[in-house]
Amino acid sequence: KGIATGGGAIVALFPLAGLAAIALWIVAIKITKLPVISSLIAAGILPIWVGFDHNYMWELIVVILLYVFV
Repeated sequence: KGIATGGGAIVALFPLAGLAAIALWIVAIKITKLPVISSLIAAGILPIWVGFDHNYMWELIVVILLYVFV
């Protein structure tokens, strides 16, 4: 439920990044056959995509550091 809710919010806030994450999730589900791993991959790449898309380098660094620690 959390991934679907977060995904909907991301698509509303960042449409291009959200659709890219959905496409990545579909590719990952075809390869791994595990929705949990696919969701982690899509959720992990999404902050990086948004950071590079919006040129907020300090936010990108903070999000990557939080992702590494989690």
